[in-house]
This record gives sequence, structure tokens and C-alpha cells, in this order.
Amino acid sequence: MNTFSWSASIAVFLFICCAPLHATRWLLVDFGKDSASTTFGTEYPTWNQLLAPAGAQYADPDGDTAHWGISTRSFAGVKGATPITFKRGHKVVATFYNTSGSSVSAGPRISFTDQDSCSQTETFDTPWYGMYWEQNGYTGRSIPGHQTGEIHFNIADSAWLLAYLQVPSVGDHYCVAIARWNVALVLTKIELTDEVDSIAPEAPANLQAAMISLSQGSGNCGIQLTWDEAIDLPGGDAYTAGISRYFIYRNGEFYACLNGYWLNYWRKYPPLRYRDMSVAPNTHYTYEVTGVDRAVNGMYVTHYSTSRMGNESPAAMVEITTPSFSTGNLINPYDEIAYQGAFKLPSGGTNYRSWNYAYEGLAYFPDGNPGYDDALELPGSLYGIGHPYSMNVSEVNIPLPVVSSTLSLLPRATALKPFTDALGLIFGAGVIHANSFTGMEYHPGHDAIGEGIYVGSCGTDYSPPSSFAGHGAFNLDMTQGYGPWYIGAMPGDSGKISPALSSKVIFPAPQDWADSMTNGRSLILGRTRVSGVGEPCAGPNLYAVAPWESGSLAADSTALLATRMLSYAPMPDTGMRWIVNFNMITGFSGGAWLSSNGKSAIAIVGKRSIGEDWYGTDGGILQSGAWGNDLDWPRTQCGPCGSKGPHSTGEKKCMYLYNPEDLNKVINGQMQPWDPQPYMIWDITDRLYRNQGGDIAFDRERGYLYAIEENGEGVNGPSLVHVWKVASETTAADKTRETALAEAVMQVFPNPFNPSMAIKIAHRDPGAVNAEVKIYNVHGKLVQKLKATGHQLATGITWDASNLPSGTYILRAELGGNVYTKQAVLLQ
Repeated sequence: MNTFSWSASIAVFLFICCAPLHATRWLLVDFGKDSASTTFGTEYPTWNQLLAPAGAQYADPDGDTAHWGISTRSFAGVKGATPITFKRGHKVVATFYNTSGSSVSAGPRISFTDQDSCSQTETFDTPWYGMYWEQNGYTGRSIPGHQTGEIHFNIADSAWLLAYLQVPSVGDHYCVAIARWNVALVLTKIELTDEVDSIAPEAPANLQAAMISLSQGSGNCGIQLTWDEAIDLPGGDAYTAGISRYFIYRNGEFYACLNGYWLNYWRKYPPLRYRDMSVAPNTHYTYEVTGVDRAVNGMYVTHYSTSRMGNESPAAMVEITTPSFSTGNLINPYDEIAYQGAFKLPSGGTNYRSWNYAYEGLAYFPDGNPGYDDALELPGSLYGIGHPYSMNVSEVNIPLPVVSSTLSLLPRATALKPFTDALGLIFGAGVIHANSFTGMEYHPGHDAIGEGIYVGSCGTDYSPPSSFAGHGAFNLDMTQGYGPWYIGAMPGDSGKISPALSSKVIFPAPQDWADSMTNGRSLILGRTRVSGVGEPCAGPNLYAVAPWESGSLAADSTALLATRMLSYAPMPDTGMRWIVNFNMITGFSGGAWLSSNGKSAIAIVGKRSIGEDWYGTDGGILQSGAWGNDLDWPRTQCGPCGSKGPHSTGEKKCMYLYNPEDLNKVINGQMQPWDPQPYMIWDITDRLYRNQGGDIAFDRERGYLYAIEENGEGVNGPSLVHVWKVASETTAADKTRETALAEAVMQVFPNPFNPSMAIKIAHRDPGAVNAEVKIYNVHGKLVQKLKATGHQLATGITWDASNLPSGTYILRAELGGNVYTKQAVLLQ
């Protein structure tokens, strides 16, 4: 890349062309105390038709003509016979008067396409957008008692909307309708204005890149970017001044965002910085950093989300090439972990006793399947938790994995033991709810005591009650349970560790290490809690326990002593005692202590965000109850919006690799429990079929690492298991397997493009099968189809988009039983 990113190009265009020379307001409608006293503006003479339901109620609350208006809250507005061209840089202003004596939240929505009420059956063709109040710093919509307040909505095009389901509001529109305001408010006036800050900040200064290490002895395995603050140019009011966050682009991809607590922290300890620990050796990287101001870009902003704000600056750019990694006694996954392939879990099942949606709890049993066929199977077996609605456990064999992007070529495991309510043996039948953050792992025990499958669970999908004992075990026949146990101390005593911080990540540590460091406690428990409910923690916790410590398994409903190995601070924390780059997306689903020929690493599998994060739906639509929806899509029928919660532009599934020596230092008091950081964050996304996560398990004797992928065969289908081989050196055959899936991806270039781009699917065995590339706009509407053979896609086809408007498009292709998707940006 020789120039700055497309986002920076847009910012330069805005700076030159979009800065208003003066601010103007155009009246659209001034509501009177009745229809006869309602007046319309003169700038748009055909806009003289009132939008209001039959029998609309007008109000004259106190005799002041400025407070006259419509109090019927279903909808009110104005329409015209000819359209107004709403442009980026325009803003609609709705003025309300609060008739009550106390402050009330306005909560209105606005539509440019719907000329009646805002119903629960709207679609993306008739969107209703949330509005906001600039006078309150864009973070609320409350108007004080007996006062007027302006509620605003900035017009936005697709380039100003980061999440792919956000609907641009630019264009020729025939109406403006306002709906669903507070019953105490009177809508007095609707105006259009160009009082919008559309001037981009200057580019960040002094951007530099350098190799760094976050753990002594690991070598430099990460890249640190540093830069000085960008300068926000004049162009708005006090609420839009200043930089709200920084975007980081890596090799042209919107990669990360520095905002919130992290931005405030580095502002106290300049220069600003971002640490990228997911880099490969001997690889060239181009980074671009842009600053984003506090202007509003046309979607509703809340305390939870700033992802809909800002003018983006031109980019500062820096390039760096990583060296070979020398990690000493630590495992280097790029040289010492090789992908072996995947296999399918058994299909079928009834009453949720199936492998569909399975991701919680995976345990490797080295002596399982004793009569295995080494021509078809790997030794040992896997215990796993199946469908989260039943939380039943089954044991399966381990077929030899196959590297293929074609799911039908993967072997399928068979059940060695049927699904059983093994967790009910510990906690009681029906106690463990669906999606209850449950983990499990096999442990041989110690001195012939305690062999079995050890389990940790929150019991619910949120934080468990303090009286809940969340840990236990069951025997390998799944006929006898042990526990449940508390961790650290009994309820009400100091030192008790909640299952919310210890239930999900479970794995055995080498016993010789435990004997020297933790008084023999070799069962490791942990979890990250990021929800606002319970015990938030900004990184993985790890504790060592030994349920057999007293010479026999602990009695039911007693507490296990625990040694703390890792524990990050809660949220918020101004000292940023968090795992590197933590945000609301960061989470962890399993762990393993990897070792091979004197090298080791503690691997915690999890996810991290790509791009920007927000609280709302995965399509970028805010849907957060009291704050209202950006688009009025029903809560019970989210459709393409997805589910409410923390989301981001994208996600990567990774293994966070820790140096065991750092944890030794915590135990010995040489480091604080929040000081250790992963020496590397190894990205495994390209190995996955659907980018879904799950638990991991490790065969220490043979070096096989197993990872479950939820619904790997497709939505509502069984999950998959991926296999890696951990060894001090990888063979040529291992390297061939390692790169096979990387070849089966969709590539589009250039991206952004104008007006044509190449589309290529480097499928390992494309064949001559006919394929079709379908192209959708951000509304989910199919706009174009491209037909090609597999061979043609392998060499590349051309998409000519000259007849389409600028914006973001989603490309989807099916080839060889697999689905490929890619997002592309057209800049006409």
C-alpha cells in the first residue's frame, strides 16, 4: 500500500468540499394550536402537506405561541409533492416543549420513507431512526421541565456508517415524519439545517512502529504503534470538538479502535499507543491510524456506544517487517504447532441430545477407545457437552482428521457413550441451565485418587447466586457424581471465588510443576466475566486447586483451597490492569497447558474484536430497551439485525499464549496477578469453517490439541472438532496441512474499488462445478448475480459495478458445499 486508506481519502474530500461556509436553517413546518394556525416554510414551497393521524390532538399548554404543537405521539410531520435532496452535512431538528414540571426523556424516532405510524412491522425499506439531543452532549434525550429542547438527526451516507446493517438516510425524500415521543412533550417545529460539523481532523502526527515483547524471555513477538494526538479543526460546537477515538488499519483492513478507557489511559501516559500481538514472523505490515472527532454521523448515540459518531481524519502511515521469532523455551505456534485437519461430530439426536450448537466443555481422555484402529483413528477419546439446552455429556472416538474446505470429505466421529445427564449427577437434575458458561476437563487425579471429568459451571447464563457451588466431577462411566464444591472459601467468607470467575476454563497442569509451585494443586480453573451482571473482570482468571488434597475427594458442599495465578481488575479501572486491548468483545472459552520437548505455553482460547465495538445488535443497529431502537425492528423478531449484546465490526478467534514463568512470578509474589500479558495472540480464524469458538483439550503425551467449533457444519448443524499437532519441529507434511485451508478463501481486490474489482476463490479443488456470486446492498437486497465455474473463480472473475451507487456491498458465493462471504466498498 503506497497511500493512505480509502477512509482517509473520504476524510480529505470532506475537509475540502463539505465544510459549511455558513449555517442556515430552513423551516419545514411550525405546528400551531390547530391545523389552521400551522405554517410551512418557504424554502421548499411544495412541502405544504401536514402528516398527522386522523383526529390528531393539538396543544396550547400555556398561551405561548412558541409552545403550540401536536401532542399526539403516534406520528406527525410534513410532506411535499417534490422531493428534497437530503445530503451528508444536513441535519433535521425537531423542537419539543416539555409540559411537565420534571425532566423527561424525549425518545423520538424519525423516518423519511414512512408516512404513517412507527409500527412493529417496519422493515429496512421503511426505517425509523433514533434521534438525539445535542444540548446534552449527544448522550441522552431528556428535556427539563417547562423548557424546549431540540432533538437532532444528522443525515448520513453509507461511508459514514460503519456497521453493515445501518441504513443510509441520504437521498431524495418526500416526507419527514417524527414518532413516539414522550407523552408530556409537544412537537412544535421541524427544521432542516446545515449546522453540521463535517470537517475532518488533521492526521495523527509522528506515527511509529516497533517490535515489542510483553513477557520476559519470549522475544519480540508484537508490534507497538505510537503517535501524537490529532488536532480537531474548528467546525462544530463544544459537543463535537476533540478526538473521540482512533481507527487502526492493518494492510488495508479496519483492524482496531483505540477509544474509551484505553484512550484516556494513554492520554495520561503519552504517546498514544496500540499493541498488536497477533502478528506473524517474516511478514510485512502497513499500518494507518486516523483520528475521529465527536460529531454525530446520523445514528443514535448512547452511553453504551460511540460507534455512530465522527468525521475521520486523513491517515498517518507506517510500515514494518517482522523478523523471525525466537521464543526461547516458549512454544512458537508458527513453527511448532501444525494444523492436522478436522472431523465432524455425530449427527442426529432427539430432545436436544445432540451435538448441534455444542461448544461448552471438551475433555480429552487418554485411555478412551482402547481398541482404536490406528489406520482410521487417533488414540484416546473426547468427552463433550452437547446441545446447550440439555447440557448432556457424550463420549466419542477421534477419527483421523482431514484437511479440506469441503465438509462432506471430513470423517465423522461415532459415540462411545450416549448422551447422559452427567452434570445432574453433581448438581442435581435440571439445575444447570442452558448456556451456563460450563467447562470441563479430564484429570488423572493424584496418588490414585480423583480420576475423572472435572466440571465448572455458573448454573445460569448470568451470574450465579453466592450460595451456588459451581464445581464438581463425575466418573468416566458417567454413573457417579462428586461435589458440588465451592472454590476458595465457603459462602459469606472472604476469599470465596465465584463460579463466574472460575467455571469456564478448566485444564490440568503438569504435576511436577504443581508439586513445586502450588502445593500439588494441578487442576486449573478460570474464566473472564465481562457482563455488567456479576463480577466483571477484564481478562482471564486462573486458580489452581486439588479436590483430592486431603487424601480423598472433598466432601460435598465444601470449599477447595485455591492458589491464585492470574486475575485482572474489574471494569472500569483507570489503572488499566487489563489484558492487552481488552474491550467488551474479549472473551475466553477454554484453556490448555501445552508442552513439547522442553517448550511450553499456557493457551487460553478466546475471541477479540476487529474494527470497532458497540452495544446493540450484530448488524450495527442499536436495540437496547430503554434507549430505544435505531430501526424499529421488533425485539421478538430481530431478523437480520441479530441479537442484542456486545458486537463489533468483526471478530477473530485466537489462542492467547502465556509464559508459565510469569505465572510462577505471580505465585511467588514477584508480579501482581494482573501483570502477566500474553507473549503472543495466535489467530486461528482461517482454520475455522464458520468462525465460531468453543473449548479446547490437549493430549499431552502425543501433542494433539483439540478445539470444538460450534455449528461447524452450518446453522442448526453439529459442531466440528479441529486438530493441531504441537511439536518442537513441524514436518513438511505438517506444513502442507497447515496451509491447505488458507488457500480456500474469497479474495476481492482492489477494495475499496471503482468501478470494477476482481473476485477470486482460491479453492483447493474447485472442479468445473457451476457457481454463483450473489451481491447484496446494505439493506439485504440482492442487486446483482455473477455466474462462473469453479475454475473461473479460482483464476478470478470481474465484477463491474458502474451502474450501482457508492456504498458497502456483501458478496456471497457457494462452491463445493461451502459458503464464502466478503464485504466490499464501492467509491464512485
